[in-house]
Amino acid sequence: ELDKWIKMNKSIDANVSAMSLHPGACRTDLGRYLFDPSKANPFQMALLSPFLLITKSSFEGAQTQVKCATDKSLAGRRGSGRYFVDCHEQRPSAQAQ
Repeated sequence: ELDKWIKMNKSIDANVSAMSLHPGACRTDLGRYLFDPSKANPFQMALLSPFLLITKSSFEGAQTQVKCATDKSLAGRRGSGRYFVDCHEQRPSAQAQ
């Protein structure tokens, strides 16, 4: 939607891009507001431990954003309107289109 608006609005600089991306499930400190590990019992910790294996670090999760911001092939209008997951372009779901 933003990409469509930029195309219609002639006062916007032609080098502005609007991309969408999904960083994946990342381990960040945001979870501290949902769960306090110091108060968890062993059963809760056993349930949560497998998620540490399938989630990304903050650094890994940021790679898609870094790619979209720095990849010269996406500069200007060439990257606009595209969707990226794990540093690769993907087709958005039918609900998102």
